[in-house]
Amino acid sequence: MGFLKNTTRTLYEEKPYNKKEESVLMLYVELVNRSFLESELERYGVIDIVEVVLERMKEEVIHIGSNVYEQFVLDAKVLVGNVFKTFSASFAMLESEDPPEVGSSEDEFVKYVEFISLYELEKE
Repeated sequence: MGFLKNTTRTLYEEKPYNKKEESVLMLYVELVNRSFLESELERYGVIDIVEVVLERMKEEVIHIGSNVYEQFVLDAKVLVGNVFKTFSASFAMLESEDPPEVGSSEDEFVKYVEFISLYELEKE
């Protein structure tokens, strides 16, 4: 799949809700279009926050249910010059169509995320 060339993959360990269970869920978060996110941040002159946005996106993904595929928005307030500007980045969870990797257990899976848009919020 060619669109996965510029990806971000991070491993998270998610503790089970049931304390009697001993297994740990291995969750991989993969942004399928990081280059698009970077180009949009660069267009607004805030490319230096790319890692912060990616970390917040990954944190949001681990709090979303394991079989839920939805869109979510992250807001960021950034100092540009001498002015604070607020940006909203939209992401969508994608359903994985890939077969399980060889050697992976049932407790490991990948969540694919797609960056949709970035826009500056206007002051009210």
